[in-house]
Amino acid sequence: MDILKLLKPLSEFENNIGVLYKIFSESFADDKAASSLFFLMSIQEESHRDIIEYQRRVIFANRDHFQEVDADPDIINDRLKEIEGMTVNARARRVKIEDAVSFALRMEEDACEYYFKSLVAQSNPTFSKLVSKLGDGCAEHKDKLRELGESLKAEPIVKAG
Repeated sequence: MDILKLLKPLSEFENNIGVLYKIFSESFADDKAASSLFFLMSIQEESHRDIIEYQRRVIFANRDHFQEVDADPDIINDRLKEIEGMTVNARARRVKIEDAVSFALRMEEDACEYYFKSLVAQSNPTFSKLVSKLGDGCAEHKDKLRELGESLKAEPIVKAG
């Protein structure tokens, strides 16, 4: 499959997950750690989207240097639908913080695993090194989400009054 056909929905994934994280940040404003983490992640997702958009431009201008990839676009499309559903619930304030952390962790694991270990490396291994920092960002997100999830289990959430 042409990698450009996959990078567009991946860019949309990064954009939409960033929007969702911003909503989470606002929704959980009473929990400083959660709100701060989700806000930081929302900004970083914008950066990830920008990197993917850069990749799209480079690949479009240099198509001869990029091979077809073996990938299932349904995976990305399924995640986009899940994000859309969670965004609707988050906007309506129907998401518990524990569920938000669990959902975000699953999305981060899927995005990193599928995208960084597969698509770009398949298409052009040299070019994939350029965006390896993006994969590091996902690993950092996962670590921080795990820490937050553990702290939620250890401490009751106290709302500011």
